Amino acid sequence: SINSFQSNFKIGIHAHNNKLMALSNSLEAYKSGVKYIDSTINGMGRGCGNTATEYLFLEREKKNKNKINFNRLKNLMNLIENNFQDLKKKYNWNDKINYYLAGEHKRHPTYNQKLISNKNYTVKKVFIAIKNLLRINSKNFDIKNIKNYNK
Repeated sequence: SINSFQSNFKIGIHAHNNKLMALSNSLEAYKSGVKYIDSTINGMGRGCGNTATEYLFLEREKKNKNKINFNRLKNLMNLIENNFQDLKKKYNWNDKINYYLAGEHKRHPTYNQKLISNKNYTVKKVFIAIKNLLRINSKNFDIKNIKNYNK
């Protein structure tokens, strides 16, 4: 168990949100004895991102049977609105369905990043490439696979 292992170490979790389960996996890990939960504002990170700090904050408030501290929540939301929305748009961080599919089919998320960031790819071309990549072992990224399977 994690608790017996933690006599010498403090364990943490860094959950990715490719299958939209980062928050629930982080909370479950906490119940199992994890001491540190890594999160990012707005869940920003590669692909679908990570556990979102703002939701983790709300869950912590709920678990501690506290009333939500709306002043702290307001400060957090102002921080997000004033400092992170432009970054989110610039780096295209969000819950795109193709990242979900990458997680579901154990495909390396760099394929999605390359396809989405290429301005020559329409949404239709991205999905065709993703569908074709499901036919091969694409756990490791290889740019040749995009060129070979985008037909």
